[in-house]
Amino acid sequence: KASMKASGLQPVDDDPQDTVPKHLAHILDGLAQNEDDIELDQAAASLTACIGKGRDIKTTDAPKIFDLVPELLWILVARALSKDDRLFYSRGEISANLWTTIQISQALVDLRGFYPNLGETHFVNLFTTLEALLARSDILSESAKQLPTVVIALLSLWSPHISTRAHFYTKAVPIISAYLSQGNQGIKLTAFSLLESCHSHAPRSL
Repeated sequence: KASMKASGLQPVDDDPQDTVPKHLAHILDGLAQNEDDIELDQAAASLTACIGKGRDIKTTDAPKIFDLVPELLWILVARALSKDDRLFYSRGEISANLWTTIQISQALVDLRGFYPNLGETHFVNLFTTLEALLARSDILSESAKQLPTVVIALLSLWSPHISTRAHFYTKAVPIISAYLSQGNQGIKLTAFSLLESCHSHAPRSL
């Protein structure tokens, strides 16, 4: 938790370990560790299953995972900024770290299916994450099969309606704009489209 606070990402609960169900804590631990690829694979699969995209939300753990978004984003940042490029076993030319970031970001997109306001509720953590990822411009310029996929997913969590909320918008625009200078065309297009949508919702916002 200390390292999470140091990174600027803040958990919703002051002591989340007291309230996280054991099976979800096990998933978080599995995603955070970088020694056992089988455990990592199982944790990612379990996270997807617990969110339960397409099912009745009452039969899923989606509400509990919604509260754990800050923890998931912290793990994503830690894995993305790691210099360890060890390839993920049997998954081709992709590191275990980058594979994990992709799995987490896709899980958040699935979770947004239940919670369209995910980006607004977890705004600070989301944009602190996007700001932190700018430090790895070397990765951001690589194949869209890797980290750019993560950035595009995270940007998609944010509704353009947030442009009417000045205290959020003031922080978001410089970060979104920074992605316009990245080499990956997918990121540029996503960032531009998001700013364009914001302008259509609040014409004077830009």
